[in-house]
Amino acid sequence: MIGVDADVVASGRDAIAAMKSRRYDVVLLDLNMPRLSGWEVLDYLRTRSEIRPAHLFIITGFSGQSLSAADRELVTAVMYKPVVTEELKGAITSSLRAASSLR
Repeated sequence: MIGVDADVVASGRDAIAAMKSRRYDVVLLDLNMPRLSGWEVLDYLRTRSEIRPAHLFIITGFSGQSLSAADRELVTAVMYKPVVTEELKGAITSSLRAASSLR
């Protein structure tokens, strides 16, 4: 437990709607979602800097997933399924600590 509030959504469209209604420090984005894929959510976020999360983690079952230069500007890290809870916790807390030390 790392003591965070979380929202869970079921589709890419729901993810965009959530990011429009609330500012997120961290988003975990699966590439394989219904209605809009994670790739489509990334495309949308590229054009909407005002709703981009501070830290976006891609979660995928596609091994060896590569990111474009544009995606690397948005994505904090890519994590492969099955995601190990302790690794996810470490990645999130490290990102948040690094960001808070820059403020």
